[in-house]
Amino acid sequence: MSQRAKQLRLHVEDLLLLMNASKVRKASFEYGGYSVPLRVFDKAEPFMLGKVTHAEFQDAQVFTDVALADLATPLNFVGMNNVYAPENGEDVGVHRLDVVRRPLLPVKTMTRHVVAHRRLFINRGTGVGDTSIAYYGSNTGELGSWVHLQLGGPLHEVRPDGALFLAMGLGLQFNRDYLWHAHLKWPGAEAGVMIPTTPEGARSLFRLRDYEAGASRRKALIHWVSEHSRRLKKDTSEETRVWVREHTRGATKFKWQDMEGAIYPAAADLRRLSSESGAS
Repeated sequence: MSQRAKQLRLHVEDLLLLMNASKVRKASFEYGGYSVPLRVFDKAEPFMLGKVTHAEFQDAQVFTDVALADLATPLNFVGMNNVYAPENGEDVGVHRLDVVRRPLLPVKTMTRHVVAHRRLFINRGTGVGDTSIAYYGSNTGELGSWVHLQLGGPLHEVRPDGALFLAMGLGLQFNRDYLWHAHLKWPGAEAGVMIPTTPEGARSLFRLRDYEAGASRRKALIHWVSEHSRRLKKDTSEETRVWVREHTRGATKFKWQDMEGAIYPAAADLRRLSSESGAS
């Protein structure tokens, strides 16, 4: 197993144990205290472990002025970070940002665009996770136009941390559209984590994945097959060649170190293949 794979395994195991062992309760926030089930935070991207989880993408631009209109799909992003707590050292914060039609809680005003910010803060000492939900609104979707719908006022003034995570969520989802990801979780667990990768990176990281029951060899993980010509032999005296378009091939689900894994190709790649196939 490579050094990066060993580091990734240790970090992922730590996060999965912490997330799925947590006793989730409603937090006592000034506004937005709301019980959020753990499954809401599935597929969280642990961006605080960038040297390990994002090693292939050091140049990815996260803090860019991405607006809702720049995303190929509606905002729906889950991310994890370390939260400094003087009494506990570092806790873990999990944030889900997604577009909703209407808030579930009373708000002072309504806007054209509404984003729900669901938060889970896990205390490493007690294993208890506090959850809350806040709502941000904008009529244009531009980054500087967001307001806190419960508190009122510009988001970057009344809740700078909320503005920061909104900016990061928009930027990371914009990047996520062009990256492949591996989803890892414990069998039967409610929540897992997403690790950005490439087809080559996935094969390298999970090279020593588990064998399937009764199998003598591992199935190949999903990967690119370049466009090529293929010989078709009709009979002993005649043959022809056909052109095969670029496509993906291989298994999308696997087991690794007793964890369940799944590979998600980049959405932009799938759209490109779909459009090329439709045009043929």
